[in-house]
Order: sequence, then structure tokens, then C-alpha cells
Amino acid sequence: MAISRIDSQLKDSQLSSTHSTLNSSNRTKKPKEESKGFLDDSSLPDTSKQHLFREPETHIKNRSPLENILGACFGDFDAKLTYNQLLPFYNLREDANVLFDAKCTDYDDLFRELWEAITGEKLDKIENERWKDFGFQNANPRSDLRGGGLISLKQMVTYAKKNKAKLAEMVDPKHDFLFAVSSINVTYFLFRYYHMSDLLVYEKDWKEICSRTALKTFCILLEQDSQVFNKIHSLLLQDLFEIWLEIKHLLPNATLLDFNLATDTMKRRYKKATEKKIFEDFETLRVYYNKKKVVNQPETKHQHPHYKY
Repeated sequence: MAISRIDSQLKDSQLSSTHSTLNSSNRTKKPKEESKGFLDDSSLPDTSKQHLFREPETHIKNRSPLENILGACFGDFDAKLTYNQLLPFYNLREDANVLFDAKCTDYDDLFRELWEAITGEKLDKIENERWKDFGFQNANPRSDLRGGGLISLKQMVTYAKKNKAKLAEMVDPKHDFLFAVSSINVTYFLFRYYHMSDLLVYEKDWKEICSRTALKTFCILLEQDSQVFNKIHSLLLQDLFEIWLEIKHLLPNATLLDFNLATDTMKRRYKKATEKKIFEDFETLRVYYNKKKVVNQPETKHQHPHYKY
């Protein structure tokens, strides 16, 4: 749903009751209504519109037992999401859930942009064996995007265009770094971590989603900057590359079979940095993450004095 269309709907809405009626409704609100997760924000005077932007069900259920008890009495503390934060979140979530059909040719121009960013050359036919040199698994790169969706391709293209020097390092064969697969995996991790997947079920996926505090940070940053999802993707993709280089330096015999060690370390670092602290801007988050990762060595089962398990 486009932002302009949503805002237009809200501006055209009529007050459903007088100010005194609203106050009376608030005073008689039952504690159980809080668990429904409907937005209670002064920017939504028409209560009939509140269902448009509920907090994600996974975010509501992610409360601790203490939050459930105290939240019913005193409100939801700092982790409650406002309308202005949920508006860009749901627009991004809608975009992020667009699936990618391997037979679809509608987005071939994006692949051509990616190819040119990597090689400096023009590409005519999409199918090309050289895609494998850049971390794709097949000569037809469309087939690699079934899990990550269209947004994973968009993020890959954005990164490639803005970070050409670092990209050249990533696709250098001597590093054994699968750029495309790594980028898609970072997107997929963030896609689920930040409660954006329509397929998430709290009871099954609660270990994969971020804390209420972390989602609050993400929505605050997204409200300020529509590109923050790409910026976080870039931050983690570059860190994943650095972790992999460190593993290969400390463990010369490491192969691509050990790559999950780098992925797990990156995820663990980011979760640790974001799960308990609310950040008001991306730069503060970036500095904090880079500072914290220095003291967290990659963890591996290999016996090595520089690693811990």
C-alpha cells in the first residue's frame, strides 16, 4: 500500500466520536485489549482505521512474562510501535514479500545492472556461466532468488553500485567468498529477524526474530531513512566478508564447508548488538556494532588458540 494512498485515506477520515467519548473509551479500556496489539496513537483519531496498522503479531507475542503483566497495567514501555513507525515498516514489508519466479524475465534489467557493476561490461543474454564466479550457484541467476525474493536482488544491486572497490575484493577468486549467496543470506536473515516475513509463526520461529527493543530501533531508523534496510545489509555483508578473511587467515585449511562459521558469527554479533539497546540513528548503531565486534572473535569448533567454542 503506497504511503500517499494511506495518508490520503487517513486525512479523509471523520472523527468517529467526540473528544469526551474517546476519553471515556480510554478510561474503560479492558486490560485484555492491550494484547490485541491495536495501535493507540493520537495521530489516528478514527479508531476504525487502527486495524490498518497493528503491530506485527510476532512483535506482540514477543513480550516477556513481566512485560505481559506490567504492560496491561502501565502500557508497553519503550517498545511499543507508533503509527509513524509502522507506516514505513509495512510498506517495506510488502515490498520484501514479493516472491521471485526463476522463469520470470521482468527484472532482467536488474541483473544487467548487477553484471555491469561487477564487470564493467554490458550483458545481453542473462544466462551466463560467469555468474558462478560471482557467487551464484547457476548460470541462470534467477534460480538463486527463490528464497530471498525480489528484494534480495535489489539489495545486491544497490550494494554493488555503491561499493565497487569492496565488491572487487569480494569477487576475487583468491578469497573464496560467494558474494551473491552471501548477500542473499544477509537479506534473508534481516528479512526474518525484523519480523517482515509473512510466513513467520511465533511459536515456531521465535528464536529467529529480533527482540521487541531491536524491532523498535529498526522502525525508528526506518521512519528517519527509507534506505536504512540497505545500509544495515551493507554493514553486515562487509562484516561477513571480514570475518571470512579472518577465519581463512587463522585457519589456512578452511574451505567453503566452514563458511557457516562466518555466517553464524555475523548473526550472533548483530543480535548481541541490537537486542537490548534502542538506537536513535543508524550512525550510532553502526559505530556501536563495529566497536562491539572487535571483542568478539569468530567462534568455531576447530581447535585453534585464537578461537573459542
